[in-house]
Amino acid sequence: MHEWKLCARTLVATAVAAALLQGAVLYVGAGGETGTLAQWQSRMGLVAGVSVLIALSYTLWPKQEPARPEPSVAERVAEVRRRVGR
Repeated sequence: MHEWKLCARTLVATAVAAALLQGAVLYVGAGGETGTLAQWQSRMGLVAGVSVLIALSYTLWPKQEPARPEPSVAERVAEVRRRVGR
């Protein structure tokens, strides 16, 4: 679920970036050099696609839980004290 939330944020960010780039293309107009701006728009599509692939991979192959949870700091301190004899 966390990965899909990050993916949604990335999709919104890339959509905003692409819209701003399109605004820049329209501002410059047909007479200006807009090829680089268009290339950046396609890169935003690539970023969005990678984000979807990562979220999809975590859905299909979820991360496995550790075999046993790590002990808390208090548990580690108690273990050390027990070994020392306090």
